[in-house]
Amino acid sequence: MKRFVYADNAATTPVLPEVRDVMLPFFGEIFGNPSSAYSKGAEAAAPLAKARETIAALLGAKPTEIFFTASGSEADNWAIKGVASSMKPKESILFPLNLNTTRCFMHLNLLRGTAMK
Repeated sequence: MKRFVYADNAATTPVLPEVRDVMLPFFGEIFGNPSSAYSKGAEAAAPLAKARETIAALLGAKPTEIFFTASGSEADNWAIKGVASSMKPKESILFPLNLNTTRCFMHLNLLRGTAMK
């Protein structure tokens, strides 16, 4: 029997069936913008708030401290901006080799004109 090993989890990872089942309504009938004021938005906002509360409880955080991003790149950039905004002028950021990606360096270059000076 051949065994398949998927080794590109940095690019994409299969969704667990349990997660897919919970998410299915959000790929169809519950699709509103949760930040909007109309009814479809409110319908989407309630489960989003519940997810935020659940994750906060698991992490010992406040729901207001939980943020969702659309991608790993967006999350990386938020982290870089957070570190950079807390730095004193002329301080350096040292990244481990596994974080030295093109997207991180691109964002650091954008920050050179602000907190990185």
